[in-house]
Amino acid sequence: DRRFPICRICGVTAQEYSRVKKILDEYGECILIDLHSFSNETVDRLFGYRNCPDVCLGTEEDCYSDKLLLSIKSACEALGLSVMMNYPYSGSIVPNAYYGKKDTGIVSVMIEINKRILTGTDR
Repeated sequence: DRRFPICRICGVTAQEYSRVKKILDEYGECILIDLHSFSNETVDRLFGYRNCPDVCLGTEEDCYSDKLLLSIKSACEALGLSVMMNYPYSGSIVPNAYYGKKDTGIVSVMIEINKRILTGTDR
């Protein structure tokens, strides 16, 4: 069981990119978690989407892990939360140097939590 340092990434700046690269160099893998919240009201107004889940998991085609996604999905569902993949949002943050490339060691997942879970309202 390998332990990875936690690296807070909020938009990948040059400094944060160097942290990702350092983790990759040392461990060979780096898990990026892109965490946000969303409101039903905003999603409906911007995109016309309805019936949003409690949690949206987003991925990038070349930088995801089925095992990680299943673990997160299962944990959310065990709490009674509904989960959808790439709806109403899709994608996840990946540094440009690794974007669109396979087997880079980057694993990225976006977790969008519906604000109704956090606040009890849709706003």
